[in-house]
Amino acid sequence: MALRAAAVKALERYDIGVIQVDFSESHKFAIASLHCATLELVCDQDER
Repeated sequence: MALRAAAVKALERYDIGVIQVDFSESHKFAIASLHCATLELVCDQDER
């Protein structure tokens, strides 16, 4: 739990929004892994 809190704080320092989701019951929904249950990451970056 402390590691998760530290990771969230580190991301938020860089203005990265964090949405925490309880994934402990995911096996009941036939989701193979966290990767299979997420969308692609979209980054807002200035083109240089």
